Amino acid sequence: MADHGDEDDKGAGKPEERLVGMTFNMPVEWHMRFKIAAVASGMSMKGLLVDSFAAWIEKKEHGGIGPI
Repeated sequence: MADHGDEDDKGAGKPEERLVGMTFNMPVEWHMRFKIAAVASGMSMKGLLVDSFAAWIEKKEHGGIGPI
């Protein structure tokens, strides 16, 4: 599992990166499924989002599904 700078990582000796908030609304059912998937994988929702985006970028760059 990759490091996503979650709250429990503070003070781990890493250089601080400026963070900005992201706010968007999702249907309740989608949110619950996402939360359950994160917990089942032993990660935070932020971690799952970061990993999912990284996988999407990787697929776009190496899977031939068009430019970003």
